[in-house]
Amino acid sequence: MRTAICPRAHDPITYGHLDINEQAAAMFDRVVVEEAAKACKKVYLQLEKRVELARSACGNLSNVTVKPYRGLVVDFAMQEGATVIVRGLRAISDFECEMQAALMNKKLAGDIETIFLITATE
Repeated sequence: MRTAICPRAHDPITYGHLDINEQAAAMFDRVVVEEAAKACKKVYLQLEKRVELARSACGNLSNVTVKPYRGLVVDFAMQEGATVIVRGLRAISDFECEMQAALMNKKLAGDIETIFLITATE
């Protein structure tokens, strides 16, 4: 069974997030959306509310679950048995930051790959 994680800090969840989750759900047997407890950016919604909204939004995807997590993305991936981290790109400007994070994750956990998916234009 191929498991992927989609690390996020939905504040709030957007159509772009949903699109990436749907794409990942079509590609993998199991997808775990990680709602970051401590986001790198300022968040307005409390963790519990972000998890609740993400669960509601992903309710139609039978192979997707949403879980809160405190810690490194690669640690969460290993805990969930994931072999892939899924990241969404909206624009080319997203790529540089995401690439740096992917390279660091590769150093920390060489057996976990990162893939980039492009969001729909809508």
